[in-house]
Amino acid sequence: MDLLNHARSIDLGKLKMPVLVIYTDQDTVVDVAAIRDRFDQIQASTKLIVDLPEASRHELTGDALAPETVQPVVQRILQFLADSGAGETRRPRTAAEAPPTGCGTAPARAPRIDLYRSRQRV
Repeated sequence: MDLLNHARSIDLGKLKMPVLVIYTDQDTVVDVAAIRDRFDQIQASTKLIVDLPEASRHELTGDALAPETVQPVVQRILQFLADSGAGETRRPRTAAEAPPTGCGTAPARAPRIDLYRSRQRV
């Protein structure tokens, strides 16, 4: 419930980057009306919401649970990136342009956590 409360507290009106939301009207886990309502709060100049009719469950895509939707989702993402310019290659930052280290920036490589081994048995 904490994650849900946190998600609801995020001010989506502050989002300025391109936003793509892919969902299915057939989702029985997430309230589809809430998805649309939250999408309307996004103030980004480039935003797109896509109902994925090929999806028949909450898990929209994936080789294990929904292999038939992998290609449609990949194509929609690639098209969104191309249309929004979000996928353009940018010049790498020089050392002088890089943010200072230790100022809340993420490490260059996040530590890998093996969830299966880190779970404690009860």
